Amino acid sequence: MERTITWYITIMLIITVLTGIIDIPYSTPLLIAMGIVCYLFRLLSLRQNEVIDVITMFLLFVIAVLSAAVNYGGYGTAIACVYGILISSICRRVVFGKIQFISILTFCFFAYLYWMVKSPTAYDVFIDARSWDSRYEVVMNANIIGMLISYTSILFFCFSRLSNNKYINYLSWVMIVSGIWGIYNTKSRMALAITFLFILVELIFKIKNIKKINILKSLLCLGISMEIIFPFIYLFMYQIGFATDYIFADAEGKGLYSGRQKIWGLAFDNINSFSDWLIGIGSYHDFWEGHDTLNMHNNFMNLLVVTGLLGVFVYYSYIIKCFRDTVKRYNLSEFQCLMLLFFSCVIFEGATDVTLFYTVFAPFVYIPFGLALNPQYSKFRV
Repeated sequence: MERTITWYITIMLIITVLTGIIDIPYSTPLLIAMGIVCYLFRLLSLRQNEVIDVITMFLLFVIAVLSAAVNYGGYGTAIACVYGILISSICRRVVFGKIQFISILTFCFFAYLYWMVKSPTAYDVFIDARSWDSRYEVVMNANIIGMLISYTSILFFCFSRLSNNKYINYLSWVMIVSGIWGIYNTKSRMALAITFLFILVELIFKIKNIKKINILKSLLCLGISMEIIFPFIYLFMYQIGFATDYIFADAEGKGLYSGRQKIWGLAFDNINSFSDWLIGIGSYHDFWEGHDTLNMHNNFMNLLVVTGLLGVFVYYSYIIKCFRDTVKRYNLSEFQCLMLLFFSCVIFEGATDVTLFYTVFAPFVYIPFGLALNPQYSKFRV
């Protein structure tokens, strides 16, 4: 069963890496269903440090369903909240073999090359498609392409540390540094920022006698704090007219204020009671002209709307406790430190995008977190 689960995670990661390149019908529902089946088998031999996963999934599911019932919202949000934790919990026992390891590196590399080639025109094509309703539905968002370049290069970099092959390690540096050019082409500001952040912290890790765990603790706490306070800071900046004329990379319409101030402002305007703050206001709200899906462009705001402060507390408490328990119990390897760094960088990006609850990208986020919690990777090489 353990081998089956490892292949499930491998396939899940490969499908995620190939997002936008090939269209696999119903891939997300199928992966969710497979994950639930795998997890049910895991429950038969649940370990002590995995009990928190079950408790957290149960609490988030109950809160999300309660919010949906009270506010007549969508129940898919309950699945989205639980799905990521389910993935990370499964990864606590996953150990990749050579074939799986090579497969992940290969697909990351070719997907990275594909989007690098596409990147010079990605932003213009996306902006042009906005005026064609039929085209807009099938054109990849330039920001997502920037994220795919960033995530595939970082993931390749992290997995390359499981190998003793120096050429793979050199290639990982070439990919992550060269990726900056591709991300810049897509005008994806946050993808660019987290790539620079990852490179900077990795270089700091190279300093002799540096305490990586302390840096990771600070980074994680800072990232979570940034997710929570950024909407308030952003709205305040907008209200006082700060940098309203700022333009990013000579991109028409790509200023500091991209519409998120409207989404977050409307959300706060709709939170009018104690129960709204406690369990949220539900997912059936149109905060963004004509869009029928909820995308708050911030992890904290997404949780606040669909699970309220109860869900916010449960979720962030889970992340912090798992992290603290892991660093106390095990001596983390370079691979685990890099995976935690990757996860922390994604948290930072969650200040302006929904990264934790975007179901399609969930494996990019939670597989690294789960592998970092996996004690078998404390001293492990393929």
